[in-house]
Amino acid sequence: MSQSDLEQVFEVVLASPSLQAELNMVTSLDVFIERLLAISHAHGGSLTMDDITDAIRQRQREWLQRGML
Repeated sequence: MSQSDLEQVFEVVLASPSLQAELNMVTSLDVFIERLLAISHAHGGSLTMDDITDAIRQRQREWLQRGML
């Protein structure tokens, strides 16, 4: 996974209130990941489902360690 690809997706989403609203309405993890993949690919990224899943798991571990979950 390219960290820059992941950061690019975050920047695109953060810059778009409509994308944020769309992603906030998603209730399925698989659909959420599919949307992030589509955003990545639409902006020239090369993220995979595994890349996004790994990033989510890593973030969850960080939150657990901080007592945020």
